[in-house]
Amino acid sequence: MEVLECPRCHSRLRVLAVITEREPVQRILAHLGVPTAAPPLARARDPADELDEAEPQGQLTLGLA
Repeated sequence: MEVLECPRCHSRLRVLAVITEREPVQRILAHLGVPTAAPPLARARDPADELDEAEPQGQLTLGLA
């Protein structure tokens, strides 16, 4: 999906303005019925949690030999 493509006529859209101030952005989003607050940040996942339980937690075996 192309972000700058019109969903009705499929022609290219133009950026008319960039709004960077918080208050006008929140009013516009509220008017559109979109959440005005950013979603909460999730904690980073520990890559060790994705290891197979049969593998020792200390070191991984590469099996290159």
